[in-house]
Amino acid sequence: MDADASRPRCFAGEAAIPNLSAVGQILYFSAGVTKKKSYPGGEIHFRAAACTGALYEVELYLVCGDLPDLDAGVYHFGPADFALGKLRSGDYREVLVRATAGEPGVTRAPAIFVSTCTYWRNAWKYQGRTYRHFGWDNGTILANLLAMCSALRLPARIVCGFVDAGINRLLDVDPRREVAFTIVPVGHVSTGPPKCRKEILPLQLETVPLSRAELEYPAMLEMHQASSLCNEDEVALWRGLTGPTGKKLRPAIVIGVQSPDVASAIRYANHAERAGANAIISLPPSERSDPK
Repeated sequence: MDADASRPRCFAGEAAIPNLSAVGQILYFSAGVTKKKSYPGGEIHFRAAACTGALYEVELYLVCGDLPDLDAGVYHFGPADFALGKLRSGDYREVLVRATAGEPGVTRAPAIFVSTCTYWRNAWKYQGRTYRHFGWDNGTILANLLAMCSALRLPARIVCGFVDAGINRLLDVDPRREVAFTIVPVGHVSTGPPKCRKEILPLQLETVPLSRAELEYPAMLEMHQASSLCNEDEVALWRGLTGPTGKKLRPAIVIGVQSPDVASAIRYANHAERAGANAIISLPPSERSDPK
């Protein structure tokens, strides 16, 4: 891919469609290796976006239709060799449309970037704090990504609500090790993608272990599972879409209480209510009353 910023911006009529050069610029200035420095012990790679401990646990994937100079497919971005590795051939954008309950930006996007976060790549040093770092480190990459889209005059937005299992299955990531975190639709076309009739099978690709052994931090898995959406109805509810009765649904926030400090949870619930969400306080079994 060519990340030369002097290349022309790409449009097709009223549509905004990135070509391979534009995709390369977005990826390079979001998560690419911008500099290398040798030292007696080896070589340090500097990336476009900062990351806690320089551990770079965020991965970028691309799901696209046919673009100028790039065939439709599901791709993984490799920063080290600045290349897109094709995981699946064909147009799978409709899978993301369904996973986001028809989110308009996703429906009309010719290219959709998906960021994932890998637990152990950060947790070997920061342990359970890693889940907090997912938000920080992913945020720095997304800030750069949005800035590049703006410079290229390509519409883009961040989508956080989607059916997690569906996206993980498309990328074929093991959710106990790597999870989809955000979606960024880029560009605009007048029509949605064709219906995807392909069966999404496991890729069974050989991977290189991050280390000889990995430790699992259950609290992080539980936090992610608690914030995951399981189906399109839950996504629609989270986004506050209109329900079957025509009444606008209010998003629900589930607050898990792991200690007797119920008062703090109630304060959070009140904040959620003021923001327009239905807050549900979930107590551990020891704190719940027996059903009458």
